[in-house]
Amino acid sequence: MADQATVERFKGVRDSAPRAAARNMADLVHDLVTLAELQWRLLTVDAHQAVGRIVPPVIMVVVGAMVGLSCLPLAFVAVALTLAAWTSLSLAACFWITLAIGLVVAGILLALAIGQFKSVAGVFDRSKAELTQNVEWL
Repeated sequence: MADQATVERFKGVRDSAPRAAARNMADLVHDLVTLAELQWRLLTVDAHQAVGRIVPPVIMVVVGAMVGLSCLPLAFVAVALTLAAWTSLSLAACFWITLAIGLVVAGILLALAIGQFKSVAGVFDRSKAELTQNVEWL
């Protein structure tokens, strides 16, 4: 018996069908978990970039609101009184005209801020494209 060759039991032997299916399923689950983790990492990177891009428009909105609110009463009165002195309009009409001018300036500031907010919307395009590819792969 000492002269006999050792037989390698598993060399060239295939797994049974249930075992192969279980192994393939485990590999698939592993791939899905890896994809989910990578997708999450990409989402966090994109979220950090979005925060970096959203800060300047938020600052512009806050500064615009502060300037508008702090200067509005005095500016309205000054413009209305100047308009009344230069024209033959009533004082009430001059105040209404001044109000309209103030609203136009505020609208311009808000329109600029909204334009900045819209540019932030494209930050998650990369995450969305990757998610779409991963779903198609599945």
